[in-house]
This record gives sequence, C-alpha cells and structure tokens, in this order.
Amino acid sequence: MKNMLRAIRRHHAARLKHARRLYSGRHDPADPRLAGLVLHTPKSCSCWMCGHVRRHQGRTLAELRHLAALAEQS
Repeated sequence: MKNMLRAIRRHHAARLKHARRLYSGRHDPADPRLAGLVLHTPKSCSCWMCGHVRRHQGRTLAELRHLAALAEQS
C-alpha cells in the first residue's frame, strides 16, 4: 500500500508539472526548478486576476446567504 501511495503521488506530480508547464509563460525544459515551482504555486502573483477572489471582491453569494440565514435564526 505504501509503495502504491508513493507511485500515485509521483504520478500526480508529473501530471501537474506537464499540465502547468506554460502557466508562467516560460517553458524551459532544461530547468526542472521552474516545473517544481509551478507544481506547488501555480499562480505567480496575487493580483485581482490571479489571486484569491475573496480577498479582492469580498464574500461570495453563498457565504452571504449563509450569514443571513444565521442572523435570522438568532
């Protein structure tokens, strides 16, 4: 079981590295460091286009509805 988990983890790492190789706009097959960086941090910045939506636009509609339902119960 332990060997299978390691194989699955390596498979998914290789799959994500291949899928995200063009995310940052730079693809250098000679530099495996870039593939590793994109594996763990696919977004290169935290601007309003790349970053987490909640940080820039506030709470989502589902969160607002949930908070309103909680307020009505109190």
